[in-house]
Amino acid sequence: MARNLRTRHGELDLIALSPDHAIVCVEVKAGAANPHFPAEGHVTPAKQRKIVALAAAVARRHRLTGRRFRFDVIAVEYPARGEPRLRHHVGAFLSHI
Repeated sequence: MARNLRTRHGELDLIALSPDHAIVCVEVKAGAANPHFPAEGHVTPAKQRKIVALAAAVARRHRLTGRRFRFDVIAVEYPARGEPRLRHHVGAFLSHI
């Protein structure tokens, strides 16, 4: 539906429509491979609240209130050698809009 959707309050990386018609807000985090602090660890509770607030603003603006929303996180890790690794956390955190 959208990528890099900017508002005056911030940016949503991806907004997609799932096969079951839920609106999916995706936060993408990338970084060097670090077993002690993976990329998805950067999606803190404060960041989650900001993503939800942005999604609520988008829902109001585009008349999507009343629709089901899901919040996913995609982590991209770049090891010292080899191909990047992706992890998709479906429903990484919960909230109601």
